[in-house]
Amino acid sequence: MIPALLTAVLFACSALFGQRAAQLWGPLRANALRLSLASAVLGALTLALDALGQQSSLAAGVFPWFFLSGLLGFGLGDIGLFLAYPRLGARQTILVNFSLGTLCAAWGDHWLLGEPLARPQWLGVAIVLSGLGVALWPSRTEGGAAALSPWSGWAFACLAGGGQGLGTTLSGWANRVADAQQVSVHGISQAFQRSTAGVLVGILAWGAWQGAQKTRGRAGEERSGGRLAVGASISPRRAAGAIVGAAFFGPVAGVSCYQWARLHLPSAVVVALAATSALWVIPLAKWLDGDHPTRRQILGTGVAVAGIAVLCLAGKAG
Repeated sequence: MIPALLTAVLFACSALFGQRAAQLWGPLRANALRLSLASAVLGALTLALDALGQQSSLAAGVFPWFFLSGLLGFGLGDIGLFLAYPRLGARQTILVNFSLGTLCAAWGDHWLLGEPLARPQWLGVAIVLSGLGVALWPSRTEGGAAALSPWSGWAFACLAGGGQGLGTTLSGWANRVADAQQVSVHGISQAFQRSTAGVLVGILAWGAWQGAQKTRGRAGEERSGGRLAVGASISPRRAAGAIVGAAFFGPVAGVSCYQWARLHLPSAVVVALAATSALWVIPLAKWLDGDHPTRRQILGTGVAVAGIAVLCLAGKAG
């Protein structure tokens, strides 16, 4: 349970750094850079830990499953989120992503792994997602991008949720294959093997975007922040720090803890607990940016904490 909760905190920090990185570098370029940096760091850490343990965590029969898991989670999941944000709005995108991701993870574990959730676990997951809904559902007075193209936004958010949920299930399947081949794959190595697919998709998406802009004969990405937006008030060090922070708290530390949690918890529980990262952003935003939470956000956070308590009790009972 602790690795999953730690994942949520790390993902919250990653979201704040990632938002700044996207503003300074452009979304697709920032995504490709953070994943490339994270994959290099994770690869070095994997080789170092394997050398200390005198046993390789990389196996030809296991890697394709982690790669496919990363292709769905890092690849389709991140691209779906990027396309959903401007169409549906950040709050509803997060809700759809994690809610559907939890359901897809539960279905995937039941169908592929034969590991259905127990009733107490379903109750805890439902309470956590309810708290997320109370805290993040936009009010009528709030503006946003949801009115632009809500149907396509929901479609892309569903793509993100499905990729995340099924990618988490495939991580569980990869662990089974590793156990069958007597290969020990720690969380950092799992994150590295999954990140390789994310780097591939991220670079291809960035390249495709640039190619599309050149074909249209305009510098669209440059106007939207595709190049480093360093002005009088923005230093290159701060811009680089945004990429480093997004890489460390997300793919490096966050996903490593995420994979660590998946070794001990069902996929749906891991996704549901990771969903509370959206709630951890609330106090972090208050601390860093002076953004005060609303009563509804506080209430939703309390409900989600109650759901976490139910999941803890269910785990002890199990």
